[in-house]
Amino acid sequence: MNERILIVDDDKAFRIATTALLEDHGYAVEAAPSGAAAVALLEQRAFDLVLSDLVMEGMNGIELLQWTTAHAAETPLIMVTGFGSINTAVEAMRLGAFDYVTKPSDNDEMLIKIRRALEARRNERELRRLREEVLR
Repeated sequence: MNERILIVDDDKAFRIATTALLEDHGYAVEAAPSGAAAVALLEQRAFDLVLSDLVMEGMNGIELLQWTTAHAAETPLIMVTGFGSINTAVEAMRLGAFDYVTKPSDNDEMLIKIRRALEARRNERELRRLREEVLR
């Protein structure tokens, strides 16, 4: 089963390019142009990872992170930020983001961080499953 990734960015070119990159690597990808659109998708179905821009009109990346932490806590979020906002991205990690990548993004670096986040999610699920099995 392909892991499902939600890309959230108000930059259409970034959404298109990143969708193509991730689909080429076997991921099932959906994209949202805003935090509010992302919330609507997250309420409809589960994703294995959210890749979200930090600076967006309306609901920004930090607000989406807070919503995701409260409503989809199992879903890791990687923040995408411009070079001038690295301090804010680090703050996002303090608030629960799994990691961050800078724009313009290095595709190899982004793919490595995505794989790490997905592997951490798989490991957490397996650990939870084993704990439940032991407690039975």
